[in-house]
Amino acid sequence: MSFKSILVPLSAPGLVKTSLQAAFRVAASFHAHIEALHTRQDQRMIAVSLMNESMSASMIDQIIKDNMKAAVSNTHKTRAAVEQACKAAGVRAAEKPSRGNKVTVAWREEIGYEDHSVVRRGRVSDLIVLSRPTTDIDIAMGLSLEAALMESGRPILLVPPKVPSRIGGNIAIAWDGSAQAARAVGQAMPFLLNARKVTILTAAEESKEDANPAGLQSLLAWHGIKAKIEKVRTRGDVGKALLGAAVRANANLLVMGAYSHSRLRELVLGGVTRHVLSDAEIPVFMVH
Repeated sequence: MSFKSILVPLSAPGLVKTSLQAAFRVAASFHAHIEALHTRQDQRMIAVSLMNESMSASMIDQIIKDNMKAAVSNTHKTRAAVEQACKAAGVRAAEKPSRGNKVTVAWREEIGYEDHSVVRRGRVSDLIVLSRPTTDIDIAMGLSLEAALMESGRPILLVPPKVPSRIGGNIAIAWDGSAQAARAVGQAMPFLLNARKVTILTAAEESKEDANPAGLQSLLAWHGIKAKIEKVRTRGDVGKALLGAAVRANANLLVMGAYSHSRLRELVLGGVTRHVLSDAEIPVFMVH
């Protein structure tokens, strides 16, 4: 079991410093292939959205031309940033599997909506690497993240603005006994098998029978993984408490399930997933 195909959506050149660099570090551990996906919005979609506005045809045409010019420029800059990063890291381009344990990359360019592209290509990848949106106005990034989590059926690696030099050597598991947490642990097994240290974080307020951290500890032991259990006092804010405990454990990867409660409830009332999506300062391996 390993990660051999990693999808990295790159909507702008700035994401190369986070998403792609994180993917390089993960790929190096598993000798994986990376697909750098850039999706440019179809300008015809913009035209349709403007038709109901009180604009003349010439105004709409000019807006489309300006957007097209900016989009093409952004695409060129993003591809150039990818090529430069690959050259600096010694990562070669490849379209098909080949012999040898080396990291490879391929540029993928599509026209449409990024969240749709991420779901379609994510379903035929082992892992999706996404940068964490850092502001409320990162609407497109947020949509891609939600789509990857809820619709791809694949795990995602959420990357903070500052990428650690190593990802997965010291792992914290956010464990509440839910089906989502169980799936996250199962799909994170390649990371867990390579880790030097694993800590199971469980809320002290969780029912012992429901969470059963000792059962997870036993399961990991059968895989040759020695893990310790740490009970975390949440005081009502579980997300903040778990992130704090992961940082105190010096973890460079947090494994957790996403949306153990209904997604609508978390969107309206907040919750662990929402807090982690907005505030995590370490990489997070997340599965719904």
